[in-house]
Amino acid sequence: MSISDFVIQQHTTNTGIHWDLMLRLGEVLLTWQVDKEPDHWSAEPLPCRRIFDHRLKYLTYEGDISGDRGRVQIYASGQYQCYNDLIAGHSLPDSLSVTLLGRQYSGELTLTRQKDDLWLLQFNMQ
Repeated sequence: MSISDFVIQQHTTNTGIHWDLMLRLGEVLLTWQVDKEPDHWSAEPLPCRRIFDHRLKYLTYEGDISGDRGRVQIYASGQYQCYNDLIAGHSLPDSLSVTLLGRQYSGELTLTRQKDDLWLLQFNMQ
């Protein structure tokens, strides 16, 4: 079991708003794009999409993103405890279970791969 950092960023673009859930693994942030605000994450499966790994600077970065890709602001942050054996540079398991340990959000979060980059997110807030 390992403990590392997480951040949830609100990402505003010219086409709308989504939230990026980022889990630090080594020198990258594993990232999932979620269309629903974290206040509405629940035990009911919610579709999300695994996108590219982000640089560590996004743990604390807020502001405009180059290339006219919108603006991000930190919505929540803290640490997470992982129950899977994750190794940087290796493929992710089809199911990932973590406990978020943050000021704004704490609870059990599960990400389950459906197909390719399509995942389901479930969150039981404590």
